[in-house]
Amino acid sequence: MSSLKKVALWILFFLAIVVAIIACIFQVRYGNKDSMPCVFCDIVNKTRDADMLYMDEDFIAFKDIKPATSNHFLIIPKRHIANTNSLTIADKDMIVKMKLIMLELLKKHNQTIENEISLGFHVPPFNSIKHLHLHGISPKSEMKLIGRWIFKEDSYWYKSVDTIIASLIENS
Repeated sequence: MSSLKKVALWILFFLAIVVAIIACIFQVRYGNKDSMPCVFCDIVNKTRDADMLYMDEDFIAFKDIKPATSNHFLIIPKRHIANTNSLTIADKDMIVKMKLIMLELLKKHNQTIENEISLGFHVPPFNSIKHLHLHGISPKSEMKLIGRWIFKEDSYWYKSVDTIIASLIENS
C-alpha cells in the first residue's frame, strides 16, 4: 500500500474518532433527550423566552443562544418534528419556506453575500435539540475554527438545506 493511501486511511480513522467523540459529548451534555422537555416547543408555547426575529402561523425564528457568528439565527416549525430523519417528501415545501424566510432574515441583517451564508441542519445523532431547526449563519468568515468544523456543510453531521431538499426529492 502506498504511503499516500496509508495517510488517507489514518486521516479517515482520525475523523471517525473525532465524530464519535463529538457524539459522546452531545450525549453527555444533553443527556437522554427523549425524556427531556422540548426547549423549542416551550418557545412556541411562550413558556420560555427567546430573542424573536420572526413569527407566523407555522414558524418562529430567533437568535441562537450560542452564536457561531454575529448573525446566527434558528427557524423552527411550530409543529414538533424531531429531526431531518422524520421528514418526508410532504415536508419539502415546508423546508423550502424555512429557507426563504431565513434568507429574508439574513438580508434584513445585511447578509447577502451567498458564499458567506450557511443554511443547514445537524443530523442525528448530532442534533442538540430534538426539534427540527434550520441554522442560518453569516458571515461564515467570522466563524472560529470550531464553528467552521461544527457547521461544515455537507459533512457527516451537518447538511445544507439544499442537500436535505434534494434528499427528500430523491427518496420520494
